[in-house]
Amino acid sequence: MHGSRVSVLTCVLSLMVIAALPGCNTPANPPAAGEQGGECLAGGVCNQGLECVDNVCVLEDINSSGINTNGVNTNGEPQEVTLLIFHNNLGPMCLDALAWFDTIESDHPELVIEEHLTTEAGERTLMWDMEAEYDGSEGVSNSFGYLPIIFVADHAFSGFNDEVAAAILDLLPEAAAGTS
Repeated sequence: MHGSRVSVLTCVLSLMVIAALPGCNTPANPPAAGEQGGECLAGGVCNQGLECVDNVCVLEDINSSGINTNGVNTNGEPQEVTLLIFHNNLGPMCLDALAWFDTIESDHPELVIEEHLTTEAGERTLMWDMEAEYDGSEGVSNSFGYLPIIFVADHAFSGFNDEVAAAILDLLPEAAAGTS
């Protein structure tokens, strides 16, 4: 009886050791880049019929409203484009940006502006976390040196002027079509 307990225990321990070895818990053939479940190719591209989401190629799953689960509109109607603006509600560039957004709002119903006041608890941390996802910013400063900080369509802008306004307007049609 004692011998069979040792055999069972030895067998269980052997299986645990084998399962812990490197490579034992990874698939033998991971998906290739551009294939479903694989990393996206350069520029966020996947093979035909797949969508790049968080640098992984996934199959488009279209719901009854014509929008896939990745947010891409497939029926020709503009999808929402979320723009995040981090501002202090005091500086001239912040106030100019907010005023400009008010003027374009009616011409761009797809644009959803999400305001974050940097003087409120946690907002600066959120802004810094988002900044960390970019190598730099576009706009007045390439080092996130000025408020407002604006994130839209995979672009980050620091500061605000006419060039930033024009760049944002240029991004909207492509983003609303779901092709950015």
